[in-house]
Amino acid sequence: RIRRLNLLTGLISTYSVGGNSTFNAFGINFDTLGSLITAELGLLRTVRFIENPGFALNFPTRTRIAAGTQALSDVRSFTGFSGQVSLSIDGGEYNVGCSAANAFVSGITTLTISNPPQTVCLRVTAGTGAGEGRTATFRVNNTASPFTVLTLDPDLLPRYRIYVPSLRRHLYTTDTNEYNVLTGFSATYGGEGISHYLYRAPVGRAAQIAIPYYRMYFNPQQRHFYTSDFNEYDTIRKDKVFASDEGITGYIFPRYGVPGATPLYRLFNAAINSHLWTIDSNEFNFLRNNGWTPEGQAGNALGVDGYVFP
Repeated sequence: RIRRLNLLTGLISTYSVGGNSTFNAFGINFDTLGSLITAELGLLRTVRFIENPGFALNFPTRTRIAAGTQALSDVRSFTGFSGQVSLSIDGGEYNVGCSAANAFVSGITTLTISNPPQTVCLRVTAGTGAGEGRTATFRVNNTASPFTVLTLDPDLLPRYRIYVPSLRRHLYTTDTNEYNVLTGFSATYGGEGISHYLYRAPVGRAAQIAIPYYRMYFNPQQRHFYTSDFNEYDTIRKDKVFASDEGITGYIFPRYGVPGATPLYRLFNAAINSHLWTIDSNEFNFLRNNGWTPEGQAGNALGVDGYVFP
């Protein structure tokens, strides 16, 4: 409708045909054009909810929420929307302005977008089972934005990341004591906190069983290596001179689809002979554009601090 309106408007010209200023250069009567434009404006008003899609609001998943409690989403702006919009939600509540002065509502409302645009946050009540996921779907017109909440899972195992400047490499561990001891030598090891979460056992979630995630030490290179590929692990550990087998460091889901899980990327830098693992897509994209080669995904892990990286 907007493209058609622009076309009709463009046909209005100051040029005349044969000195008759009631016609434009294409010989179309101005009165006829005016009637068509008026009709198009009327149709455009009736479909403004459909042809004003805007952008999905991208609410990150909240994890490790106490069972039965309410979880709040991040605050998001109505980016890309204009004029009057329709708001609705399935499975939760929303608060325009995300303010204590405004009530959370679950019904359908209309909102006129201002400049700068208003903000909104969502509220969802967590489930009662360990690792249970509940998702609310917030809609602005026909643009849907999901928000997922996961209850606290006692099987989660934090995996820490440490940087070793002298070797220009990272060390990963699920042993809290190892992390605390190593980072106590601040001049040698730089603690970076929890990188992501693995599982303590081969738990089942969303029709998947978590698989072992192995840790090895490469003796000549003074670096650790991690893999969820048993064939890779079994091949490397057979070389007793080159590698020391350090066993299972945790369990990870092999495929996408577990609520709250996100890809654990693996990259390699040949210049410094080093691997790096991350669930941060921004870090992954930066590194692969700056000398690191992507080697796929080690599996799917859970994010940090209540959030999964988008």
